[in-house]
Amino acid sequence: MQNKKHNKDRIPDENDFQANDSLYREIFENCSAAIVVFEADAEITMVNEAFCKLSGYSKEELTGTKWTDKMPPEEIERLKEYNRKRKLGSPDVPTEYEAVFFTREKKLRSALFSASLIKSSMRTVLTVIDISEKKQALEKLQISEERFRTMVEYAADIVFSISKDAVFTYISPNWKEILGHDVDEIIGTSFIPLIHPNDIGSLRTKMAKHFSTGKKFSGVEYRVKHKNGSWRWHSASTSPLVTSDGEISSLIGIARDITDRKNMEESLAENELFFRESQQAANIGSFKYNIEEKYMELSEVLEDIYGFERSIDEKINHDWETVLHPDDREYIQNYLCEVIIDKQKQFNAEYRIIRRSNSETRWVHGIGKLVFDENRKPKSLIGTVQDITYRKRSEQALRDHQIQLNIALKIARLGPWELNMEENLFHFNDTFYSIFRTNSQEIGGNTMTPEEYANRFVYPDDRYLVAQETEKAMNTTDAEYTCQIEHRMLYANGEMGYVAVRFAVVKNDKGKTIKCFGLNQDITSIRKAENKLKESEAQLRELNSMKDKFFSIIAHDLKSPLSAIAGLSELLAENVNAKDLDEVETLSTFILQSSKKAIELLTNLMEWSRSETGRMEFTPKKLSLHETINKTVEIFTLNAQSKRITINSDIPESLYVFADLAMLSTILRNLISNALKFTFPNGKIDISTTENKNEVIVEVADNGKGMSEETIKKLFRIDENISSMGTENEKGTGLGLILCKEFVERHGGRIWVKSEEGKGSSFYFSISK
Repeated sequence: MQNKKHNKDRIPDENDFQANDSLYREIFENCSAAIVVFEADAEITMVNEAFCKLSGYSKEELTGTKWTDKMPPEEIERLKEYNRKRKLGSPDVPTEYEAVFFTREKKLRSALFSASLIKSSMRTVLTVIDISEKKQALEKLQISEERFRTMVEYAADIVFSISKDAVFTYISPNWKEILGHDVDEIIGTSFIPLIHPNDIGSLRTKMAKHFSTGKKFSGVEYRVKHKNGSWRWHSASTSPLVTSDGEISSLIGIARDITDRKNMEESLAENELFFRESQQAANIGSFKYNIEEKYMELSEVLEDIYGFERSIDEKINHDWETVLHPDDREYIQNYLCEVIIDKQKQFNAEYRIIRRSNSETRWVHGIGKLVFDENRKPKSLIGTVQDITYRKRSEQALRDHQIQLNIALKIARLGPWELNMEENLFHFNDTFYSIFRTNSQEIGGNTMTPEEYANRFVYPDDRYLVAQETEKAMNTTDAEYTCQIEHRMLYANGEMGYVAVRFAVVKNDKGKTIKCFGLNQDITSIRKAENKLKESEAQLRELNSMKDKFFSIIAHDLKSPLSAIAGLSELLAENVNAKDLDEVETLSTFILQSSKKAIELLTNLMEWSRSETGRMEFTPKKLSLHETINKTVEIFTLNAQSKRITINSDIPESLYVFADLAMLSTILRNLISNALKFTFPNGKIDISTTENKNEVIVEVADNGKGMSEETIKKLFRIDENISSMGTENEKGTGLGLILCKEFVERHGGRIWVKSEEGKGSSFYFSISK
């Protein structure tokens, strides 16, 4: 106890002071806090290593310098005021204060200063705690908070927080602008009454998952009631707020009004549905062709048109060209490359495809336009493809029907036409023009005025008739009015023909005739046939009359020789009984002549009858004209000698003709017989020929009685009796010349005569070589 007391009361010696000073210095130097000791005049006397490290100065650089030199002027004033109050012992002076000082690099550092005044020495011990990073962090935090507050207040989206019981704890100010409610009306209330009934269930489920799992949700879409009662679509992203003990206290979220987007999506969906159904209804599909990659995207309708099945054809967009018809594939590929891409034209083509699913050939019509990149280089081709198979088939059927109709019109020689009364123009086609043996190119078009039509195609004497009928059609009140007329027409070459015109009228709602539709039919051949029939009928009637007269003449001519034979025979019998031989001889000669005449007449009549009834065969062949004429001349040698007539025949032996021998012999026989009959005794008959390119002209000439012009006109006519007497009173009927004419014409030749009374006659006929 004594020792303790002794120790307590003991006065410290010098060693003790030295020991304490060392201890303090050790603590001062190794203190983590920066310490500066300066005198009353602010001269720095001591600094520790922490402050040197903080300020960047060394101890030597700091010792002896003024602490106030290390501070900005405003801070010096604050420090003076602070020290003054401390010396006065003011109770409101804090032990710590914030200030700034300069580092060795002249940079300001923020620090928390704590000053202690040693009254015995009037020194100040300043503890400096660096708070620069803290200050910077606080400043950044303040800036961030300010930015966040500004962003929230001015953002287009709503920022909100909700407690576990679905009550709003925060709502950004733009709530009112978006949904019409004041923020004060909403904070502290449940969000459930504002949600569309159809969306409440899904939101409760997501909210429960928030609090049970702590997961974030984004893109949650729901409808919120506006103050005016309308519903607005929102899309929200929410995140749970977790406390320090790991509990989820609330949800914070950002909601964006997507009503316009939803309306656009709904409109787009409706448009897509309309577009898809329209495509299906019209059988039109769409495509997008990537030019660089040669890749084509097809709509569902186009896949169906091409016959693709997506589940099977996984690469349908890459091999669409395989559906092109082989005959059209090269054309479409060249058209796509050379016309569309190279020349940058719009795609517009009709082509055939072979459907993938059933190999059916279909017609399609593709339309598209190019899309360019920023360098105006073709990037893609977008467009549509429509199935036009039924249209193509209808067009082909229409063309086939049109062809059939044109053929029928052509066969029937029918030409359709239209007259537009308001335009005063006829409209024609080449089927119509073909009736007039021309075409639209030669005419110069498919339209012309009624006046031009009349001048070109209507026979002048019938134009008034056509104009009258046209006028009737224009003025008729009968909506069912039809007309049929026939008139003469003019072909393009100026020849005349006949046409039958049938037409009907078309009236407007006021009863005015505005159009006429009609058909023209060429009836020229019909009219010619009718005229020919009439002519044939007249000719037949005339011929029958002529034949009746002819038979009357023949009967008369036959009656004369036969009556003569009968009478002479009776006289002959009487004279035989009387034994008058001279008379018997005379009568016998007359009977012989009458018999020959009757035989000649009957022979000609028989040949003519066979020719007329078609029982006489016509068998032409190559004949020697020299030989045929000589044989015929021999028949008449005795007759010629009895009349002392010379027959000269100068026919080349090399001359041949193409003829029927029997008919040619009959022609020659009748002509030579007539020449003998009408040539005087001691006369002559010359038979000669003249050659042309394709025929031979035979001439039988005599120097006999000759004929008058009146007699010549009666030759070769069956209805005329020209039984002239010969030079020795020989009689003829003219039937021989009729036979000659028919047989010559049967050979395609002609027969004629030149004669002069008292100077003889020359008969000519032509025969083919």
